[in-house]
Amino acid sequence: NAYPDYVALITNHSPMASACLGVFKEFCYGNGFNGKIGKKKVNEDETLADILKKVANDIAYLHRFAIAVEKEFVNGIFKKTKIYHLPIEWVRLGIPSAEGYVDRAHYNPYYNTADEFSGRARKQEKKFFLYTNDLKKSSNQLGRHQKDSPKEPYTEVYFWSESNENDRVYSRPSYFESGEDLFRADAGIWEFYEAEIRNNFFLGGILAMTGNPDEPIPTKDDVEPITRGQALDKTLGASFGGSEKAGSIMTVWSENPDSAPSFIPYTSNNNDSKFANVRDSTRVTIPSVMQVAPLLAGIEISGKLGDSKEKEGAIRFQNEKTEWARTEMTKAFKNILQDFEGIATEELQALEIMSKEEYLAPPDYIWQSLPENAKLEYIKKKFPDLAEFIITQETPQDNGNNITNPVN
Repeated sequence: NAYPDYVALITNHSPMASACLGVFKEFCYGNGFNGKIGKKKVNEDETLADILKKVANDIAYLHRFAIAVEKEFVNGIFKKTKIYHLPIEWVRLGIPSAEGYVDRAHYNPYYNTADEFSGRARKQEKKFFLYTNDLKKSSNQLGRHQKDSPKEPYTEVYFWSESNENDRVYSRPSYFESGEDLFRADAGIWEFYEAEIRNNFFLGGILAMTGNPDEPIPTKDDVEPITRGQALDKTLGASFGGSEKAGSIMTVWSENPDSAPSFIPYTSNNNDSKFANVRDSTRVTIPSVMQVAPLLAGIEISGKLGDSKEKEGAIRFQNEKTEWARTEMTKAFKNILQDFEGIATEELQALEIMSKEEYLAPPDYIWQSLPENAKLEYIKKKFPDLAEFIITQETPQDNGNNITNPVN
C-alpha cells in the first residue's frame, strides 16, 4: 500500500525529476478534449475537462487511473448519472475469486497512513464493482450491491493499470524502476548543500582544548546537568553556526593538562567539485530516463539556443512520448460516456484528447493558404488584444484584407 506514495515522495524530492514529471503531466493532458464536450458537467462540481486533468496526472506519475461511474437502474436499463475521479493512490483491486477473477475495487483514503488498520479506516473503505457495459453483469452486481450496501448509490469503477512482464496487476512505472537511485542522488545533493550551509561543513580550523569533554558541570538541583563539551558546543554553535557565520571550527579535547590549547588552520577538500559533477550528470540523465525534452523542463543544454525550431521539435518529441497515455484515456472516456445523458453519439465517436500544438506559429505556406476569416479566427484565439485592434481598424473597403502574417 505504500508504493504509490513512495513513488510520489522520491520523485518530488528530486528537483529535476519533479520538473520533468510536471512536463509529462502537462503533455498527457495535451490540449484537452476536442470540441465542447469538455465543458459537460458530469457531477455536481466538475466538468469532463476537470476529470481529465486529474486522470492525466495519475497516468503520468503512476501509469494507473480510476474513474467512478454512478448508475441508476431505470425501466430495465442502466442510466449513467455521474462521473468522479478517484485518486489512484487510494484505489486497490479486490481479492480474486476461486476462479481467479477480480470484480471489485477498494477505495480508502487511509491507505499508507497511521490509521490504515483502524476502525475509522474500515468504516471509510468502500467497495465498488469494476466497470462494465454488459447489462446482465451490471444487473447481477446491482443485486449484490443492494444486499451489501442498500443506502449507497450503485457505482462502478473503471480501473486501468499498465501491464508488463513483471507487473501484471499493478503498474510500476518504467521511469521510476530505472530512475529511483538517480532521483535519490539528485535530492541527496541538495540535502548535502543544505546541511553544509546549516553546519558550515567546510571548517575554518581545528581548536584543541585541555580537559575532559564528558565532565559534568555542577548545576542547581532543578537544572538538568550538562557536560563541558556540550556547553562549549552550545557556545560555539551560537557563535559560528549558520551560513552567515561561515568558517566554523572543530574542537579537539585533551585530558593532559600539560597540553596547551592550539589552533590549526583547516584546509578544505574537493567535495564541492565532486558533487557539482554529480549534479551536472543528473541534469542530463533524468530527462532521458523520464522521456522528457530538457528544453521544456527549463533545463539548459550546452550548444542549444532554444529557438522556435528547437522548441517545436521538443513539443513534437513530447507529444510522441505521451501519445500512449492520451490513447488509453480516450478509450476509457469513450467507453464510460456511452449512453451518458447529454452526450450525442456523433460527439462521442469524434471524441479525442488532443496533443499540444506543435507549431508556435503557423508556417508561411499554411498561413498564406488560409482564407481571411480563418486568419482572423486564429488571431482572435492567439492574440485577442491584436484581434480587437484589427476589428476596430477594418473598413468596408478592405474587408479584413489588411490582416498580416503574425509570423512576420
